[in-house]
Amino acid sequence: MFATKAPTDIFSLDTLKLTKLATHSKPVKVFDNGCGGGGLAAMIAEKFPNATVLATDFAPGMVEATKNRIQHLGLTNISTEVQDATNLTLESNQFDVSHCTI
Repeated sequence: MFATKAPTDIFSLDTLKLTKLATHSKPVKVFDNGCGGGGLAAMIAEKFPNATVLATDFAPGMVEATKNRIQHLGLTNISTEVQDATNLTLESNQFDVSHCTI
């Protein structure tokens, strides 16, 4: 059996971190690893329009679903990439907040 937190607890923690960072003068960079259909990444991008969000997933179909969501919502502060969570090809230390669902 796995010990887990309820999704609302996880989202509350991430939102708290983002809210704290959003009060800083510099733009906030957010990494959503394992974004699935992009629900959380889109919510963050909408709630924090000064943030820059990178949403990644191993499955190209999930990244495509995220792209469709972004387009439908008209978001411009979010980008997507296909990435393997166990072998990321991203530069270290470039994000202020990181969220991972795998």
